[in-house]
Amino acid sequence: MAGPGQMVDEGLRKYAAFIGFEKFFQKNI
Repeated sequence: MAGPGQMVDEGLRKYAAFIGFEKFFQKNI
């Protein structure tokens, strides 16, 4: 069973990946 800490870590990873993707996307346009 995933604890709240694990859920927060997963959310931060998705957020970091999203920000990285946005910067990568803007750089190529």
